[in-house]
Amino acid sequence: MVIGPDSVGFGLIGASSIAWRSMVQAIRRQAPEDSVDLIAPAWVVAVCSQRESRARSFAEAHKIPHTYTVVEEMLARREIRSVYVSTHPSRQGKMVKAALLAGKHVLCETPLALTLDEADNLCQMAANRGLVLAVNLIFRAQPAVESMRRLLEDGAIGDLLGARVNNTAMLDPESRGWRLHSPDGGVLLDRTIHDIDILHYLVRDRVTQVFASSTPRLLNSDRQDAVEEEMLAQVYFAESGITVQLHDSFNLPHVPATIEIYGSRGTLTVQDWTDMEGYGQLTLYRSRRRQIQPTVEMQPAIESVRRFLSAIGGDGPPLATGEDARESLQVILALHASTRRNHLVRLDASQGRSIR
Repeated sequence: MVIGPDSVGFGLIGASSIAWRSMVQAIRRQAPEDSVDLIAPAWVVAVCSQRESRARSFAEAHKIPHTYTVVEEMLARREIRSVYVSTHPSRQGKMVKAALLAGKHVLCETPLALTLDEADNLCQMAANRGLVLAVNLIFRAQPAVESMRRLLEDGAIGDLLGARVNNTAMLDPESRGWRLHSPDGGVLLDRTIHDIDILHYLVRDRVTQVFASSTPRLLNSDRQDAVEEEMLAQVYFAESGITVQLHDSFNLPHVPATIEIYGSRGTLTVQDWTDMEGYGQLTLYRSRRRQIQPTVEMQPAIESVRRFLSAIGGDGPPLATGEDARESLQVILALHASTRRNHLVRLDASQGRSIR
């Protein structure tokens, strides 16, 4: 494919592992609108990292033409119309703000921000400027999860009775940096936030109260700034009245990530819902019979970028909006407060938003 005048140029803020593994290729593998001229819908213009050596090695490996260590210099490039942010959680909100001020559309990794005020300000800033602010909540585009959502919308299991989400896997040694230190590490911001978003996406309901407890720390038990490494929680939903159990951990190496949703006429289960390679398996249980369900054909990273580009073109919403990320952050902050206080925490309804 070739770059045309309508091709959306991307600037990468952060030479992260997820950008390396999937997002650069997801940008480049967007299907051309015109199969004759093969004009690329998007291309990667530049990468910015605080470490010049990391920016250069990333650019060389992915054949990206420009590198920067100062984000404002990269954002000054006119061919960059959108920005993908995947940096340290403590910096992401600042980088998103800088990109919006420069008039760029933004696709950001989670968490979008660390406070509700910051998330609100970013969402309002994007709206005021007519810019797309999307969050790469990529598990929404996991094929088995998307197929589960469609079955739930069709009433395949009747009235909802409850659910359980398991998101446990041993934290890789190379990932044990900021994830094990406060204020922006811990299993809540790294994994539970995806649980909450998936539940919002599947059941279209609002969490009203939460109760959570954390287990003793194993990976970082001696430090003053240690964070939750494993968490057990119950979250309560407003309209459906269901209770959902959550289990998230950095410490369990042999437990599959599962979503189970119980209904009056059956149960739907996705196994390995966080696996972006095997795509998981969707099963319907009904009358003691198990039926493996077909799943949609979808590559999560490519789908997330496709929806983002469509939103830029005014053709529907992105996979997840800034408001979606803000909604999940509110629940995460409540869960964090519950683990600290060891009691039920009710969410402030006045701070809530509609679930899309």
